[in-house]
Amino acid sequence: MRYVVRRSGLPFFGAGDDESSPWGGGDGNLYARDTYAQNEVVADATADLDAAGQLNIQIPVPPDSPDSTYSISATVIDGAKRQVETNSSVPIYSAQKRLSVSSEVSYVPLGTLMPLRVRVADLDGKPSSGTVTLVLKKPVWNEKEGRERTVEVTRTSVVVPASGIAKANLPAQSAGELRVEATMPDGSGRTARATFSFYAADPNSQEEKPGVQPTLALKLDKKLVRPGDVARVLVSTNVGKRPVLAVVEGLDIWAFKVIPSGKKSFVWPVAARLEMTPNAYLSAQQWTKNGLISDNAVMPIPDPSRKLKVSIAADKAQYRPGEKVIYMLKTTDDKGAPISAEVAVGVVDEALYAVRPDTTSDLYGLFWALRANIVSTSSSAPDEQSGGAYQRVSKMAGVRGQFLDTAF
Repeated sequence: MRYVVRRSGLPFFGAGDDESSPWGGGDGNLYARDTYAQNEVVADATADLDAAGQLNIQIPVPPDSPDSTYSISATVIDGAKRQVETNSSVPIYSAQKRLSVSSEVSYVPLGTLMPLRVRVADLDGKPSSGTVTLVLKKPVWNEKEGRERTVEVTRTSVVVPASGIAKANLPAQSAGELRVEATMPDGSGRTARATFSFYAADPNSQEEKPGVQPTLALKLDKKLVRPGDVARVLVSTNVGKRPVLAVVEGLDIWAFKVIPSGKKSFVWPVAARLEMTPNAYLSAQQWTKNGLISDNAVMPIPDPSRKLKVSIAADKAQYRPGEKVIYMLKTTDDKGAPISAEVAVGVVDEALYAVRPDTTSDLYGLFWALRANIVSTSSSAPDEQSGGAYQRVSKMAGVRGQFLDTAF
């Protein structure tokens, strides 16, 4: 039998967290951690089944590993070359309680406080209490090791009450990307862990140093922007001698801004309009000595008026076989006002849901969650020579001068 065991992250999102909504899941960019770190292969081997047709596989789990889902896929081939496949999965929790850290903002000015929300729950998802330690860390380049290390900036503790929710603040004492590491003992000798990252903006950031790769970043001040609100978009670069083109796009070019040279950190106010719903895209481009660099982010603009509330009530609590059932349907908008709507009603045996749960999609998340970007940006410069996935090189493709035959 050939078997493969994979591990994937199992993040905890409490009720009401933005991450649990259709808009959860990052800034729209693809990072190396999204592919290489996800679905990590922890075992890949071939073994023989015993006389009873069974095989006991033991997979070690590191004591400091985060909450994860371990999945196994197995393939058995018999003597007649017939093949049977199967798979299964199981959640593995690092502690008896689950912990999450989040915030309504993604960046704060240097020297100000970052507001955090801490949530604690048991393995059934019910609110729980505990004392959580929050450690703020920043990345530091280690010249001797030739790699980046994280060092502690500050720490604090927060007591989470029985409601399972508490608020905390950490000072943004260092510029750039900062990481919050949260830990909490669960009372059984194990520790629940969670992480959260945010950006500290410094308008006086230093110019790029020799050997340091040029960087360009876009940050939204809010995870969700309502129609009519003004989003404050942070555009930061370590190349202050070159201008930056920032664009809000989607079904059209909604807005653009040319940030003049000399601005290494710039806050651009962007008005969210109804026609931009359910989302827009932010993009930024800048020419550097290494070529064109860019960054992008999704700007969620959900329209609450598109979300309906549907309720159904029967005229009696119980019925006898053969009786007529009358249902009262009511549809209201996000403000509770009555509104006309087309409603589909299904009547099934409740016992079916004991075999398989209802998988009907949320219509608001299905039709009004994420819209593709139809605006594309191109440049007249030669194409970049890629060094492979997630790599960047400083050389540009030269102009072709010879046109030799390539097929014989």
